[in-house]
Amino acid sequence: METHKVLLAALGGLAALACTILLLLYAAPPRVAAILPAWLPHQDHSRDLERQGGSYIVLRVDATAAKQALLVQQREDVRAALLTRQILFSHLETDDDSVGVRITDPSQVETAYQALADLTRAIPASTSPGLTLSRLPDQTLRLSLNDSGLAEKAIVRDIVIVRRRAEAMGVAWPQVTRQGADRIIVKAPLATDPATLTAFITRSANLTFQMVDELSPERKALGAPPEDELLPDDQYGQTAVKRRVLVSGEMLSDAEPLFDQNGQPAIAFRFNSAGAQRFGQVTSANVGKRFAIIIDHHIVSAPVILNPITGGAGEITGSFTQAEVSQLAMLLRAGPLPAPLTVVEQRRVP
Repeated sequence: METHKVLLAALGGLAALACTILLLLYAAPPRVAAILPAWLPHQDHSRDLERQGGSYIVLRVDATAAKQALLVQQREDVRAALLTRQILFSHLETDDDSVGVRITDPSQVETAYQALADLTRAIPASTSPGLTLSRLPDQTLRLSLNDSGLAEKAIVRDIVIVRRRAEAMGVAWPQVTRQGADRIIVKAPLATDPATLTAFITRSANLTFQMVDELSPERKALGAPPEDELLPDDQYGQTAVKRRVLVSGEMLSDAEPLFDQNGQPAIAFRFNSAGAQRFGQVTSANVGKRFAIIIDHHIVSAPVILNPITGGAGEITGSFTQAEVSQLAMLLRAGPLPAPLTVVEQRRVP
């Protein structure tokens, strides 16, 4: 009798487990349901927008702009590598797919070549192409982007980021698919405000850390040097920063809204292992200097580095509202868009 009770209890437990698994499969997100065997039950969300209404958005991916941004960053890496080694150069220029530089002193060409070779061995970001270094006549060196598949990688990554952002906005079953060479279709069931959703999913959310260039009044009168850019700053109006990005939001592993020690809205961030190492190196080498924290080409703060920051975490403070830090934290967690998005169409589906 006891054996029968144990057996019945076991069968009941298995039945409950089976029901739970079937329920989870039925409610599986579209990207999970797509890889399930056809004989397993799952809910079809392909017509949710037509049945329930919501938002329909068409976006265009600007892969060319993503490529140009990579070239600008590579140019500044070349500049920094040569200046660090006190190598004289001229004609540091970019073209469609490469960065070229002429080394002034023939005796420094080999040293310069080795310095730029180090850049080709750096670990690229997930959407970055490799680099090829070549020698040209007249003491010129050229770094070329191996951009085969670069546009494809940018589009695929944009789709992932857009889906994450739509889910962060509370869209339960967003359908984010590719159309043609450079279009992304977003179907967001029950999302009744397409303008707000579009603004959120298309924001660059490009977080960068760049050194402030403390220009003298005389130098400011002449304008920013070529290695600098002037960016809007809430505190000073405009501030000159080095164009070279030292650490970026691609290296973040987490971001959360909080209140700082003064009770003001702020964002706590944490880097992945590569970002933590890089952040530690940069802050260790620049103690006593100002470090600009920039979001979408706007300086939100530029604190002095008091000590090396080796723990891989920090805070972003600025003139934020609580709603702004909540939104920014969601965007930073989802990751920056590798390629900018422009809106082709947005409409509400009744």
